[in-house]
Parts: sequence; C-alpha cells; structure tokens
Amino acid sequence: MKGIHGRESARTTLSKSERLLERLLEGDEEAFCDLLDRHAASMLRLAFLHCNSRTVAEEVVQETWLAVIDGLSGFEGGTSLNGAPERGLLSAQAAQVVRVEIDRLSPMQRVVITMRDIENWESGEVCEALGVSEHDQRVLLHRARSRICAALERHLSTTAWLTITI
Repeated sequence: MKGIHGRESARTTLSKSERLLERLLEGDEEAFCDLLDRHAASMLRLAFLHCNSRTVAEEVVQETWLAVIDGLSGFEGGTSLNGAPERGLLSAQAAQVVRVEIDRLSPMQRVVITMRDIENWESGEVCEALGVSEHDQRVLLHRARSRICAALERHLSTTAWLTITI
C-alpha cells in the first residue's frame, strides 16, 4: 500500500527480521539456515562463557535451537525475533545450571527433589518410599531448592547484562 508521498507505508513494509520470521513459519529450511548462520557463533561464545566446556556449550546451543524451533508456532508478532534465540539460550543455560546443581546435592537431597519437583510425588509418598519423617523430607527439599535457587541467582546475575547482538 502506497502512502501519500508514493512510498510504502510502515504497515506494509516488513523488516528483515519479520520477513525471516515469515519464512521460518512457512517451514522454509533455508530461512532456518540463515538464522543459524547469523547467530550460532555468538550463541556458542555466550554459552561457553558460562559452561567452561565446549562440549557442554555446544549442547546448550543445540537445546536452544530445538527450543527456538519448537517455539516458532507460538511466536507472537510483537516479540523480537532477536530476543527469541537469546531467551532460548538463557533457558537452556538455566536448565543446565539446574542439572549440574542437582548432581552436586547430597544423595538424599537429590532423591527428594527429584521425586517432589520432577516426578511430582506427594510429600507423604516420598516419606513412605524413603522411610523419612515429614519434617526431614521438608528440610531436605528446602535445602535442595535453596542450593538450586542460589546457583540460578549466581548464573542469572552474570548473564543479566549480556545480550546477543543480532
């Protein structure tokens, strides 16, 4: 649609990101390759800053791309496409932080938090299965959650200022 001065109006002019998003939503594999080419290196650098292992950083980036692909169908037009890989990367990194911290917990804390927060067991079921009192189960769960929250806070405080420039 032409505006008063013969130029296309802002409504009909799509940004590069909007055109790329349209192509992605249409299932255009070349569009995904373009997106990957533009962002993979910076995402890997960002992940490596937090993981200190190239293998883990590559895994985090791979999980991020899978999350981006899965999230495309629910992508809202008002949201920045540039922010989507960043949010996906931060989510994947946070999930990695949680996994690592769960592995560092004491065996009983690890079992309790897994049963309660991952497998959704009721408190009484956990107590019965593990032979612990309600009080002990609550203490184990609280300590496990506290350690994981502290690890996430440390992680997020170091990533809060980072953005991926796309």
